[in-house]
Amino acid sequence: MMKKILLIIYINIGFIYRFFTKNLYGLFILSLILYWQAPKIFGAKPFNFSELVIWFDNLSESFKTAIISSLLTIIGFLIAFQSATKNWKDQLVANIRLDASNNIDLIYTRISELINSIKIYADMNLQIVEKIGAGGDLNEIANDIRYITSQNEKFLSERQELSILHGQAYQLIGRYSIIFMSTLNSFDQINKNNEFVKLVADRMWVLVPVLDFSNPKFVEHYLSFVNVEKYSDLAQQCSETYTYVTTMAGNVRGKLTGRFMEFNLSLFYNLLKNGWAFTDYWFKVKKIGKKVSNKSINID
Repeated sequence: MMKKILLIIYINIGFIYRFFTKNLYGLFILSLILYWQAPKIFGAKPFNFSELVIWFDNLSESFKTAIISSLLTIIGFLIAFQSATKNWKDQLVANIRLDASNNIDLIYTRISELINSIKIYADMNLQIVEKIGAGGDLNEIANDIRYITSQNEKFLSERQELSILHGQAYQLIGRYSIIFMSTLNSFDQINKNNEFVKLVADRMWVLVPVLDFSNPKFVEHYLSFVNVEKYSDLAQQCSETYTYVTTMAGNVRGKLTGRFMEFNLSLFYNLLKNGWAFTDYWFKVKKIGKKVSNKSINID
């Protein structure tokens, strides 16, 4: 615990030091502090404004000209330097924001596709079990079982890919943590997205039916592989995670790139036109978040 506290203190001190030494506004504030505390620090009281005017008025014309020209040169240089530095930093931050947005789109779009495909696989198995329980046509059930077992390799491949992407999604936090923290709620939403994906990752390790169709009892053998409770839990979690992840990933991307978009009449019109539908969907997603919070996720 003490190590964590010391690390947080060290990080905050580093940011404060950078502000007062690497920033024009910080240097200005530091200069004011030194001016007010000069008698205690240096043992001498600096001129106030009136005294400085009197001192300047007593100088010769050549000194006045030299001081004024020097001040103009220094102020002009500082303004030009600060403007160029700010533009460079803004461009650099914009590039990082766009890079973060593109990576979010790349990773979470694929994660959403995989989750949707896994849900379809789970739903199809549940439908087959339901048909068997309802005493459906045996030929139709046999065809369904043959088809679903033909999808095993695809399911296993997608499950492995989702496991890899889940790790890459956590890497986004380490790579762009400063950008996420400096954008309202983005850090928390990306972290919660990853927790939702983890809920699917924890439930997707179900048994897949591997059958010998020459065995006349392959239907009963199939039922021994498909645990209805686990498959139902997986399908339900995929549905909730898909809705939440796609919405929050888009929300974070919007906040990262929103400052680059110009507000115009078209945007205002569409906000008015689609605002109600958007808010309804948003509250639906938040409701899912609160529901899943009971599964050890901290949702605001």
